[in-house]
Order: sequence, then C-alpha cells, then structure tokens
Amino acid sequence: MGTMIIEQMSVSVLLSDRERFTHAFAQLLNATEVSPGCLGRTLSLLLPDEKTLKVEVHWESREHLLKHLKSETYKKFLLLMELSPAPPVLRFYSVEEMQGLDLVELARGSEISGTL
Repeated sequence: MGTMIIEQMSVSVLLSDRERFTHAFAQLLNATEVSPGCLGRTLSLLLPDEKTLKVEVHWESREHLLKHLKSETYKKFLLLMELSPAPPVLRFYSVEEMQGLDLVELARGSEISGTL
C-alpha cells in the first residue's frame, strides 16, 4: 500500500446557512465515500462558534486523491468553498505510518498494560 493521504477542509458558514451547507457537504461526502481509494470520511461542526464545517477524507494513496480532485464531485466541493464568507482552509497530509493504542502502551510501558 502507498502513502495514505488525509484531506482536510474547513469552511466558514453563516448560522443562517449552516443547515443548507451541512446537507450539501453530507451529500458530496456520501458520493465521495464510494470513490475508489476512499478509506473514510467525516463531517464535523467545530465548537464553540458552530460556524465552521470541517471535512476530512482519508485516501488510500496520492493517485486516488488526484483522481478525486479531477472529479465532478470535487468540482462541487470547490463551488461550495467559494460560497464561504471567509477564506476556506484546505490541507493535505501524507501519512507514512499509523499507530494506535500500541503507541500509548509503548510510551507508558507496563503502567497501562496492567489496567487493560
């Protein structure tokens, strides 16, 4: 497997438009989820102001992401970003290695293994 890519997008929305934007992003993410190479996606409303929607998509590889960026679905993401009252934030992260609780156990040693 190649390097996993995490795509993060944050978009500001007016409170009066929040439901409409949330619904539109959710529909686009549902279409994205069935795209080849999509490992998962989330849509979050950031606290405390509840005026920022955060989209995160995990891609199996850079090649899968690049194909998605050329898609009609992504064109709709770009159109939604343009409607934001503040500049959107878009970032892509390359992930070489992923760890979970095993890293916590390694860091904490026997301290954690005795409580699990």
